[in-house]
Amino acid sequence: MLKNYSLLGKKALILGASQGLGLGVARALSEAGATVIIASRNHSKLEKAITTLSIEKGQQHKWVEIDTMHLAESKNTIEALVDSEDGIDILINNTGGPTPKSMLDTTIEDLENGFISHLLHTHQTSLLLLPHMRKNGFGRIVNILSTSIKEPIDQLGVSNTIRVAVANWAKTLSREVAIDGVTI
Repeated sequence: MLKNYSLLGKKALILGASQGLGLGVARALSEAGATVIIASRNHSKLEKAITTLSIEKGQQHKWVEIDTMHLAESKNTIEALVDSEDGIDILINNTGGPTPKSMLDTTIEDLENGFISHLLHTHQTSLLLLPHMRKNGFGRIVNILSTSIKEPIDQLGVSNTIRVAVANWAKTLSREVAIDGVTI
């Protein structure tokens, strides 16, 4: 996928990477030479997933448990990770859910949970990684969203709402950090 692009020496944190799209991104980044740290809330899936990554060029991949619903715990984990890795160059924000349902059946708690897991966690994680990226003049933050940011999908009321907020958050922040070599 990224065969002609070298990420040798770069470190990437991929959220939601114990399976599916997140794990696919982790594999592609590792094949391009990046050292990857895969994250999700499922310990056993992470242990299995880490064994599927390409290990070449001295890479030492890791995994870390992160639950995007628990901001304080996640912040502590990511701060420790940034310190131990001397920064992260690439962040892939990938969060599953929220549970499908109509807006008529959506509760305030459903919206709050989607807001925490998708927007607040994305913002918090990005702010923790940006100082290193800006200092080094290189950083990439990729937010995996949904086609629902262009056209709402039936029965995905919370996702439709929150993912548009994340898209606009990303556009806004990208204007603030582009001068420092960081793309979002």
